[in-house]
Amino acid sequence: MIAASASTHGAVESWQAVVIGAGLGGAVAAKLLADAGLRTLLVEAKHFPREKVCGGCLNLRAIAILREAGLGDAIDRSGGARLDSVELRSNRQSLAIPTPPGLGVTRATLDTLLAEAVARSGAEVRFGVRAEVLGERDGASRIVRLTTVDGVMSEIEASVVIAADGLGSPSLRSLPEFRTVVRPGSPLGIGTILELGDRSGVAAGRITMAIGQHGYVGLVRCERGRLNLAGALAPTAVKRRDAIPTLVRATLESAGVELPPGLETADWRGTRQLTQAATRLAARRLLLIGDSAGYVEPFTGEGMAAAVEDAVAAVEYAVEGATAWGDSLATRWQTELSARKHQRQSDCRQLAWLLRRPWATRLGMRLAAAWPALGERIAHRVSAPRSTNLQGVA
Repeated sequence: MIAASASTHGAVESWQAVVIGAGLGGAVAAKLLADAGLRTLLVEAKHFPREKVCGGCLNLRAIAILREAGLGDAIDRSGGARLDSVELRSNRQSLAIPTPPGLGVTRATLDTLLAEAVARSGAEVRFGVRAEVLGERDGASRIVRLTTVDGVMSEIEASVVIAADGLGSPSLRSLPEFRTVVRPGSPLGIGTILELGDRSGVAAGRITMAIGQHGYVGLVRCERGRLNLAGALAPTAVKRRDAIPTLVRATLESAGVELPPGLETADWRGTRQLTQAATRLAARRLLLIGDSAGYVEPFTGEGMAAAVEDAVAAVEYAVEGATAWGDSLATRWQTELSARKHQRQSDCRQLAWLLRRPWATRLGMRLAAAWPALGERIAHRVSAPRSTNLQGVA
């Protein structure tokens, strides 16, 4: 358990930076803010460890950023399983594509280790606390309402708030200027973890993507032999939660993937519709990052890599704003993050379109089989490290 020692100024707690959401983006942001000398609070609605619907694929780009941010020990301690290829399977056809080396690791393990590292950096971490961003106080701070699982409410002040609480950004529900637009027909995310040890039947080191009539399902071997299953299914097919095992089974069988034991009795989790975008990405003393800012179904860890990239970039703005917020900061972050989203989501949009259409997937597989460099080039562009600006926030 991570201890908390609150600092107060008068009747209301005052923080230089408050980060909402302890996923990868939130953890990196909180760690770097604390390293920069800001009194930082990281707030998470769930108690850790907690599972999360996620592909479990930490690609090389995300690994490089986490190590550069001083979080390499969490990666090493996670025991993640090496990944070096992705296999597409549809209608019992298959295509294997080499990828830059990544890791298979469940979010319950990785996020807990990252939160522990954040606490060691000097930031305060609070679990089981919901955060709601309110208005400003005298233009000098944002008000954030905190609610514990017992219903105890309090308000704190923050010079800067970073919202990293995922799809739909529930922490912004009281701010009408922030809305989320969902793409019609966007699929639902589903996932589970199977504790199988060596009995998974899924090849080690490989991301297996099964594409079927109602969507796709990915299978990845993770730490301690855990099998991570995550996918995207058409909302018209998922009419009830108990339909998920049947749809997953049909998708795997049609793709020719061996059914892992425990599939029918697994504890399946779901998400909101996946493909969505925030109408705004910033306001005074408030910055959005990661899935809070918008989401396109990612491929081989693109979602986690995007979250940590956003965090590194946003910290530079937050450090500047915590000292003296300028009216241009929100506009500048809106512009930069919009450009980042457009650049990195172009490949994901094309891949998501492909994976939602089995006939197109099979055509793409035939093209990639004829020109192997094509698939490798796409995998490298999505997964390979890019330059960051961590020096600028130190």
